[in-house]
Amino acid sequence: FLAGGLGASLFSCLHALVTIVFLGNQVVSGLALTILGVGLADYLGTPYIGTKLAGFSKFAFPGLAHIPWLGPIFFRQDALVYCSYLAVPLVWFVFNRTRLGLALDAAGEYPPAARAAGLSVTRLRWLGVVGGAFFVGLGGAYLSLAYTQFWTTNLAAGRGWIAVALV
Repeated sequence: FLAGGLGASLFSCLHALVTIVFLGNQVVSGLALTILGVGLADYLGTPYIGTKLAGFSKFAFPGLAHIPWLGPIFFRQDALVYCSYLAVPLVWFVFNRTRLGLALDAAGEYPPAARAAGLSVTRLRWLGVVGGAFFVGLGGAYLSLAYTQFWTTNLAAGRGWIAVALV
């Protein structure tokens, strides 16, 4: 599971290199790397097509899992979903209540202020790109290891682009 996050982080280094170091267009770089990533995943994943993966199994909380509507949503999930429930407030805390969060915000929103404070904008932007990609990789690993528990080509089916369009 963590390998998905680490793989995405390594892959995002290409995006960071193009956009942060060479000041390339983020949209063009992101689209090119998406096409490359889909092709690479299809190529490397071909031997696993149709193979049932030993993924994460769901477990239910006794009593709570049978609550109408809320039970299936909150109390009949796998361990990774419960980890994500904990990750949301943790990430919120880091971004809103720590110096690192303030520095990342400054490096993205108003770089001259970050530079005036003695921060390395380039380093912070690299951290933002690679750290964000880690979470994206965890999401992709979740999709194959827990949600479907198998691999097929185009497993995500454009779900990430829907999220980008919503933002």
